[in-house]
Amino acid sequence: ACECVVIRKKRKTYPQIRQLILDALNAGERTVNQIASETGLTWRTVDLHLIYLIGTGKIEPVFVSSYVKIYRKKEVEKDVRLRLRRSA
Repeated sequence: ACECVVIRKKRKTYPQIRQLILDALNAGERTVNQIASETGLTWRTVDLHLIYLIGTGKIEPVFVSSYVKIYRKKEVEKDVRLRLRRSA
């Protein structure tokens, strides 16, 4: 008789996944495949969470075609400083 033990890895939470993606983008512009490779996430998971991060304004697409999607972190600090200067 086989005494097989199945060990399941604990799944990452959505905030953990999004933080991994943001950390990967700290190094600069990345494709979905590059982010997936660097984080160990699947392409589909990365793609779905990128949509969420675009919606929250944390990242922005640099280039999107049917063959490749390139993203970067949005420079929120600069946007806020520019708005503050204009309103002053």
